[in-house]
Amino acid sequence: MSVITTILFDNDGVLVDTEMGLFESNREILRQMGVDYELKDYQHHQLETNKGSSWFMKQNQCSKKEIEVFKQRRNRLWQKRMKKQDFIISEGLSVLESLQDSYRLGLVTSNSKEFYEIAHRNSDMLELFDVVIDRDICRVIKPDPAAYLMAMNRLGVVSDECLVVEDSPRGIAAGNAAGCRVVVVKNKSMEGLDISMADFVIDEICQLSLVIDEINGQ
Repeated sequence: MSVITTILFDNDGVLVDTEMGLFESNREILRQMGVDYELKDYQHHQLETNKGSSWFMKQNQCSKKEIEVFKQRRNRLWQKRMKKQDFIISEGLSVLESLQDSYRLGLVTSNSKEFYEIAHRNSDMLELFDVVIDRDICRVIKPDPAAYLMAMNRLGVVSDECLVVEDSPRGIAAGNAAGCRVVVVKNKSMEGLDISMADFVIDEICQLSLVIDEINGQ
């Protein structure tokens, strides 16, 4: 197989520690609306399938109006929390800085720009990427590989030379379907989830260089 020349990063859970924060925001608003909501629910609709919170609420007999109200209240709460807290994983910034001169770097997220830019407001991390593909650019989201394929096309690379860095089953599935090798970074939100389809598993983003060296035979 080819050596790695390009690394494509997911955002939430890999570079910013936002997964549990979003879950807690969902849970707070849903419980106010009388809907029971646990981590396993978030894991299923967000991390495994990406069916979304609207799908979850429909399964709990919520009306379109209730779903609309939930999204408005949850988005306000989540944006407020992101503006107050620093979710940047500091080791991620160090890793990107160490890689930028030797590899093409891409950010591939199913999130919208209005949200991830808030999380990155106190960081120069976004400036280190050669390409950014988000939900506003690619409307077909993970686990579909479309966003990763778009990133590779814009960078002028093929899947065999790309390493995808993810934190969820649907992200792993997207990377696999795009033909890339996939490394998954563990975090609290993925506890108990099946990550067996990843080629590599690391406990922290700072261990990524070890995976790259292993692949490239260094």
